Amino acid sequence: MATDSEVRARRSLWPWCTVAAIVAAGLAAGITVAGTHRVGPRAAGALCRTDTTSPVAVAALDATVVARWLDADPTGRAAIVGALATPAFAPVLTGRLVTQLAPLVGRLGATDARAQLRQAVLGAHLVTLGSERAQVAVWMMTSLDPISTSAPPLAAFSTETLTLVRHGARWLLDQVGSSDGPTPQVTGTPTPAASFAAALVGFADWRPA
Repeated sequence: MATDSEVRARRSLWPWCTVAAIVAAGLAAGITVAGTHRVGPRAAGALCRTDTTSPVAVAALDATVVARWLDADPTGRAAIVGALATPAFAPVLTGRLVTQLAPLVGRLGATDARAQLRQAVLGAHLVTLGSERAQVAVWMMTSLDPISTSAPPLAAFSTETLTLVRHGARWLLDQVGSSDGPTPQVTGTPTPAASFAAALVGFADWRPA
């Protein structure tokens, strides 16, 4: 059996490890996921990268790729990864996403029970910046909001470290690692699943511009 340090080291090599963890926790709690099933319309502008010259803006948007990837069909998923990653890293990233999200993707369309996965960027830090390479750390929260189930909403915090390389006038993702936290203590009483979903009707996922 792997030690805690070995597990942490292994997870640090994989992107969005917290997403896989929260999906596993949600499934264990009885959430059967049949799609990300966004509540209410999403603003078109929220999905558009408008500043490809800023490595921080690019990294902050790229950090939310899991939610966008899950929302798309297979053709759309390939387009999303192809637009944000280098040609060398795109197939690696696709493989990692498929492997980590297999429990979730395998349940898409399976039942009428729904869950909505959201990713929110809380902060970004430009770690290094060179003429051809940059590294950005992104602190984010991932939530899994049950719909049509009695399971409670779940949330987890993580730090994603994204390495970008310059490709013409754009910055493209070339590597990403993940670590848990930092995680604050959450105050208040968790909102029941039905009320949680109802309160978010009409909210579109915010994406950095």
